[in-house]
Amino acid sequence: QPYLYWLESNHATLGIDLVRDVRASELSLSDWNLFRFAISNIACEVAGKVFPHMEYTELHSTRALIIVHPGAGSPEQVEKKLEELGLKLIDSIKLYLKLVIRVGIGGVKGAWVKIPDSTEEAFRAIDLRDRRVVPAYDLFAYRQKIREQESVVLFPVKFSYKLASAIKASKEAEAHQLVADYIGKLEKQGGMTQDYIQMLGSELWGIFTYCLYEAGLVLDDLFANDQIAKELFGLTRPEQLAEWLTTKISVICSNRQWKGSSKHRQVVDFMTHFIHEHYAEEVTLAELSDKVFISRNHLSIIFKNMTGETFNNYLTRVRIEKARELLLEQNLMVYEVAERVGYKNVPYFSTLFKKITGMNPTEL
Repeated sequence: QPYLYWLESNHATLGIDLVRDVRASELSLSDWNLFRFAISNIACEVAGKVFPHMEYTELHSTRALIIVHPGAGSPEQVEKKLEELGLKLIDSIKLYLKLVIRVGIGGVKGAWVKIPDSTEEAFRAIDLRDRRVVPAYDLFAYRQKIREQESVVLFPVKFSYKLASAIKASKEAEAHQLVADYIGKLEKQGGMTQDYIQMLGSELWGIFTYCLYEAGLVLDDLFANDQIAKELFGLTRPEQLAEWLTTKISVICSNRQWKGSSKHRQVVDFMTHFIHEHYAEEVTLAELSDKVFISRNHLSIIFKNMTGETFNNYLTRVRIEKARELLLEQNLMVYEVAERVGYKNVPYFSTLFKKITGMNPTEL
């Protein structure tokens, strides 16, 4: 019922790709979870002011997607609003998080079943980077006519999403078939360079690492980073990439830790979601222990193993991140912000804020 209006609406997408600069590459997976939360908040707030109807969804690795449903207006007016939104996203995320993103604009579609096509186009615009909307901004719009030889070098968004989902669900046979089908298409197209094969392998490995961490499996425990780097450097042909991927998929899916920790990952996902929803309240480990029927001590160990930090430290960082957003975006006093993120003791809040951000709340 809430989505019936989709039948009468147009639809367009904006792809968001985090640039892996020096700062972004140094983020731990735990830090990246907090930044994802912050990016989604910023993106939804900015997009909601331009398009009343929108959705935000996180894809694997460094990518996310905004789906908008333009109302009345000429194609030129809609295009202008999409470009306006792209520029605001780039500026806002750089201002508040000091992160650099690229944004791609997909084509406007008249039917909701064409949203996946617009998604492909949005990331295709980013990957090709040949129609920059505004100088000095990494904002790109999709070109309707793509030269045939360019289609080979695009990053396969749909394939990577399906493959990561299959591995996450431990569906080994399905993952192997996806690899075989996709590599078969690449071999038929021809024109594959060694650099592209190694780039594709590296990007897919990054996606595996990220999505499996969400499900409770740390690939660093199975494979050494220098080992992966050496193996990727040795890939020169599509069939080598296919063999390498299927071998790694088999190791991952047969690993005992993967089967035993998925339930723990579900518990931790519930805990982090609860924290993000109730950070302004009195959230305690004892309360969550009662909700998931696991002893407090055991739950503390599970959370630390999965996230790399203690429950209290994670809660504090979520609260301080939200406090920073409130201080930057709204005209509030420090004590008001402290109360809104769950702190009644303002001096204690200020101490925590400076410890985590490196500055006093009043400096913002």
